[in-house]
Amino acid sequence: MGSITTNGAGELLQFNDASQLPVDLDIDGHVFTGDGSGLINLPGSNITPGSVSIVALDASGSPSSTTFLRGDDTWATAVTSVGLSVAPVLGTVSGSPVTGNGTLAIAAPIMSAGTFIAAPSSGSGSAIARSILGSDIEGVLSDAMDLAFGSSQGSILQRDTTGWGILTPGSAGQVLQTNGVSANASWAGRAGGALVQVPVRQTVLSGVANASGQANFITTGSGLQPGVNTTAGSTPLTLAFAAGFGSFGSVDYVEQIVSDQSTYWGSLTANVFSYLAITRTGVGAISPYVTLAPPQYDYAYNQSAQASLSLNNISTDDFGNSWTNTSVTFSNVSPAISGTYFGSFNGSSSRMAGTGFISLGNGGWSLRGWIKSTSFAADNGLFGLNNVSGYGANIFINTSGKLVVGLSSNGSSWDIANITGTTALSVSTWYFVELTYDPIAGKYFTYINGVADAGLTIVSTSKIGAVMVANFGAVNFGGTNKFLSGNGQGFEFLPYCQHPNGITYSVPTSLSLITASGYASDWFDLTTMTMKSILGASISPGTNPTFTQVNRLYVGEATTGTSAVSAVVSYAFQGQYDSGYITPLPGPGTAMSKTHHIGVSQLIPIFKVKCLTSIQGYSVGDVVCDFFTETATQYNTQSKWYNAVALGLTVGSGPSVWDVINKSNGALNSLPADSFAYAFSAKRSW
Repeated sequence: MGSITTNGAGELLQFNDASQLPVDLDIDGHVFTGDGSGLINLPGSNITPGSVSIVALDASGSPSSTTFLRGDDTWATAVTSVGLSVAPVLGTVSGSPVTGNGTLAIAAPIMSAGTFIAAPSSGSGSAIARSILGSDIEGVLSDAMDLAFGSSQGSILQRDTTGWGILTPGSAGQVLQTNGVSANASWAGRAGGALVQVPVRQTVLSGVANASGQANFITTGSGLQPGVNTTAGSTPLTLAFAAGFGSFGSVDYVEQIVSDQSTYWGSLTANVFSYLAITRTGVGAISPYVTLAPPQYDYAYNQSAQASLSLNNISTDDFGNSWTNTSVTFSNVSPAISGTYFGSFNGSSSRMAGTGFISLGNGGWSLRGWIKSTSFAADNGLFGLNNVSGYGANIFINTSGKLVVGLSSNGSSWDIANITGTTALSVSTWYFVELTYDPIAGKYFTYINGVADAGLTIVSTSKIGAVMVANFGAVNFGGTNKFLSGNGQGFEFLPYCQHPNGITYSVPTSLSLITASGYASDWFDLTTMTMKSILGASISPGTNPTFTQVNRLYVGEATTGTSAVSAVVSYAFQGQYDSGYITPLPGPGTAMSKTHHIGVSQLIPIFKVKCLTSIQGYSVGDVVCDFFTETATQYNTQSKWYNAVALGLTVGSGPSVWDVINKSNGALNSLPADSFAYAFSAKRSW
């Protein structure tokens, strides 16, 4: 191999072929010859570990089996074999060990479908082959989605028209709602019509209240337009619309008016009593609704609350009331309303008689229709509602051609009125005659072609008594039948006063339509818990009109004057009322009442007294309900009553009217008036 020497500086190892290798040796001129046996005096202490290794090469230039390792001045043992092993889950090794020449190989492991090599599903340990679990991808998928969409805690992803993205966060309290096929989801608050479970159905849930806690959210507004008060939005008006039942229970929608509305309802009719409602047509879509017709709340529709008998070649009533046609024929020659038919009455037996009627109601009402008399030789009965004795509200034309009105509250005499008008009618002339009670003015008016007959203005707040029969083309006037000799059409009985205060109005030019907005009463069906509006007239006696469901909530009332709203009523929150306790107990012969403003007559009323001073076995705070008597007779000494507007109590005139059973010993004891307070409460019965 030749000799090697240093370069004299102790930094290079120089071979005889002039190649040089940097080292950190101090060989100092020693000679390396032959097979290396002459290599001597190489102090290992001068070899810096890691800087160089000296290897003996054989004649072919390959490393020999003897290597002088770097940093080690001893000779290493020769390598005899090489082997390889891996965990079975990673594969199978072949060709191991290699002792001479050979190849090491690893074959992929055989795995079941759906498995992969992973750490244990919980804890730590060697890799295994197992099925994929949700927890394996959850973290990775979450990280991937956050990276792709920028999502974070609270984010909601949705697929829109362009791809996946983050739904803009909603406000606290909003709900996420779907909006149909191919429409994005959106956030909606209570003003957005959330489908929810409500504490009380079909009611105003909350809003502005007065100092006593009673609802006070309707304002008189401006002119004839009432408004809504929300205290500048701090007290929204929250409305619950019942919409029946579904597979998950009650279906109700909640909407809100969240800002003050100085004129929410449109211009009301002057000098009338109106019902104020709000109609919901969709998510967040609500609008005002006004009508003169009082809504019905019941398990069955009350057909007899209204009547509409056109006689337009038919004898049926649009509301389904049953009428008997006695000798009435039809003609279309010169009708009052162009293009229609009318009824012809013979003056001796002809009439349209309706049954099933009970009352003209506690508010306003109207009886009206077109009539034409062909002779005044005898009194001409026009129309009316009366009891079997012929007393109620009747009107006829006397032989002088003037109208006569009879009004009875007691059912046995004309105690309200039996008077003759001043306007003379002519034979063979059509007249639109209307008899109406105006509850605002407290007067009865009779109009002839839209003009009040001054002689028939009757001042009285007395209401017409019970009735059973309706007549058109005849009347039973206190037991005497009077028949129309002539023609008639378009008879109506309405549960409201449409033409108030004797003010002249334009007569109609067409027959009334039962479907006209505000003409007929809505019906809240307590069986289905849905509000229904009339869609079409009844087709046969005893059959209801057809209805369509509407989301409409009646929220109050308004009374108008000539040019402004004079009074408003806000219906009670959640269908409940409580007067609060009042002292002292009322004395004998005292009548008291409270307006509850619940807006319906199906109520559960309660009269109660609360102990303020321990007495008669009762402790302070004890509440006694309903049983109060008089010691001597042990008769009940209070008469309690209620209606759709108010509830009250009248105390008897006996000497001891607040006697109760002693709580401790059962004796009958009198309650001192100043030791107890009384209160009224009521809530809807549905």
